[in-house]
Amino acid sequence: MTKYLIIGAGIAGATAAETIRERDSEGEITLISGEPELVYNRILLTKYFKAKLERPRLFVKTPESLAAKNIIVKLGVLVKNVDTVAKTVILDNGEILSFDKLLIATGGAPKKWDVLGVEKKGIFHFQTLSDTEAMAQHAKGAKAAAVVGGGFISLDLIDIFLHNKIQVHLFLRGPYYWKELMDEEQGLRLIKKLESLGVVVHTNQTIIEIKGNTSVQAVKTNTGLEVAVDIVGYGIGLERRLDFLAGSDIKTNQGVAVNEFLESSVPGVYAAGDAAEFFDGTIGKTHVLGNWDNAMHQGQRAGLNMAGEKAPYQELTSYSMSIGGLIVATVGNTVVADSDEIIVRKNENDYIKILLSQNKVIGAAFVGGIKDLMGIKKLIVEKKELSPEVKEKLKDPFSVI
Repeated sequence: MTKYLIIGAGIAGATAAETIRERDSEGEITLISGEPELVYNRILLTKYFKAKLERPRLFVKTPESLAAKNIIVKLGVLVKNVDTVAKTVILDNGEILSFDKLLIATGGAPKKWDVLGVEKKGIFHFQTLSDTEAMAQHAKGAKAAAVVGGGFISLDLIDIFLHNKIQVHLFLRGPYYWKELMDEEQGLRLIKKLESLGVVVHTNQTIIEIKGNTSVQAVKTNTGLEVAVDIVGYGIGLERRLDFLAGSDIKTNQGVAVNEFLESSVPGVYAAGDAAEFFDGTIGKTHVLGNWDNAMHQGQRAGLNMAGEKAPYQELTSYSMSIGGLIVATVGNTVVADSDEIIVRKNENDYIKILLSQNKVIGAAFVGGIKDLMGIKKLIVEKKELSPEVKEKLKDPFSVI
């Protein structure tokens, strides 16, 4: 009987556990959760904050549903150490568990914000259910909010604060939104939309101090600007919790380094979800990724491979959200430095930036609409050199790919 141990009970870990059980009816499967709750859909946290969704509907797995599949669940405990020679892990409650196959699916935690006064009440990230509930409670009496960060999390924060009729101040370090991904016109289109929704956008500004006694009263920037706010939301990236792997011989970089089969440098040890630094065959690149769909599909593939299959993980990465009716989306490889040609498709409503490498589409960023998303996905997956006809069609902002 094979002993499967899964560290992390998010969507990657829980999906892996269920997938293993489908292929191995006899194996012992243990799922370790650092949170007191089991798997909930983080994508739905915005709806929950807005009171458009009841709390029970967030949960996609329960201890009961997993127990019915003979999956052991340990809630509210953390792994302190992994011994890949003895094939054991030590939990923070002193318990020692053994394994034959191990999956690391510990996700990521928000990066610590190194700013003076960050310990004050009223400062939130937007990662967990407990974050959301604490922020929703504080937001009830808030009149003005500061949002920090230039990614999807900051757009989520803007969306929920506006829903609560809170004046939003967005602080961007650069001259426009998502400078690493978007060009100036595309980034400014997004800013214009946010301003039309009532957001005050402060470009080229970095918050250096949170002012107030015990609670937030204002923020101060590097230029001396002070803005009165009573709640702050930030999204400045994720940190992978990998300290418990020290001395384990499991190679780590930004995440647990795994191959296309999601197996680490130690045979029988796998990683999936935010914790994995994986080789993405669809774009031919190794990277880390925080994405619900990616975590779910990686969990499934890791589970299949742990249970005896050996097939590579191949799933095209994409993400999208809507704010005020404007859709912001990315697909494939959006690192501009990895491209040698950029095609821009734009009209009054849509702006699409398409990245090419060696005359092949590798990724795209959308602001406006996504009617061309499926066509661009197809081109990325096919990995074919573009014919002159297809390339001309890509350049036509009114054609449908």
